Amino acid sequence: MLQLPQIQEFVAEARKRHALMITTRVRRYQRGSICKSQNGEIWYGKYYPTPGAPQKRVQLGRSSEMSEKQARTALDDRMALLNRNPAHALGAEPVRRFVEQVYIPQKYENGDWRKASGQEAEYLFRRSDRSRLHRVTLAEYLRAWTVLDERERLAFDLVTFCGLRESEAYGLKNGDLFQQGAIRVERSWYRGDINPTKTDEIREVGVGSEIFERLRGWIATLPEGSKQGWVFPSERIVTPLLPDNVLRRCIQPRLEPLGLDWINFAVLRRSHSTLHQEKGTDPKIIADQQGHGLGVHMATYIGSSVARKREAVTALWSDFKALGSGPTAAN
Repeated sequence: MLQLPQIQEFVAEARKRHALMITTRVRRYQRGSICKSQNGEIWYGKYYPTPGAPQKRVQLGRSSEMSEKQARTALDDRMALLNRNPAHALGAEPVRRFVEQVYIPQKYENGDWRKASGQEAEYLFRRSDRSRLHRVTLAEYLRAWTVLDERERLAFDLVTFCGLRESEAYGLKNGDLFQQGAIRVERSWYRGDINPTKTDEIREVGVGSEIFERLRGWIATLPEGSKQGWVFPSERIVTPLLPDNVLRRCIQPRLEPLGLDWINFAVLRRSHSTLHQEKGTDPKIIADQQGHGLGVHMATYIGSSVARKREAVTALWSDFKALGSGPTAAN
């Protein structure tokens, strides 16, 4: 286990790299390469995130829905961000090593995290206290939902009722609505980066019939209605909206007058679990919708069908509509 002097080296390296990031542009251009999975079903892109780092492989899409040219374009979009300012990635490496070699062993093996790491390192790498996150009630959600536009309502509903992460909701493509009342979640969109889901797994999520029809109606209004089009496209069309930007520009200004500007996607995702638990939803369905696990046995031997997932979403949505006269999709 690393001692305090070695931990302080991490801090010094982090500061040095930060100075490089703000004073120097590292000139390194790369185009990356694309390849298919062994079964030929998935397009992958490969590139080097930082000088000297191992090659990174990211999922670009399914070969049945994306041509080689489209896969190349998807990787080019990613490379454009990296080549524009490659130095931005330098700050992640010491943090990764610190977490792997110091934080996890000391926090979970002997509990001496704060004592052994020192206040300086703890300040730089402190994790947020997730227990302080609020949960939203259905009544509060209705007040917020009512003042939002349909695009933001749909994103909120996918997180609150269906359990998607915001990066997964904004990473949806039109073709992910693969059957009535179900969507396939296979990618995430986070800070301009397209990646596999957080768990590196593709899952099928149940969607209540009314929410699903609203999604289809929304897609029908989009300029790019093909399977490869984004459900929540940005003005450039070729990339999705950034959730943080949507929250800051389109959601919080509407919620602040109501005193509900504390509602964000993290709150909604945590509320998904709480609301479904209070409704009596099977914990396995909640976990499957969110892409979490309930242990090896349940994950391996007990499955929850899309139909049961859809029923759970519909039940909670019905409670939501029962508040007052029931919300509609119209503004």
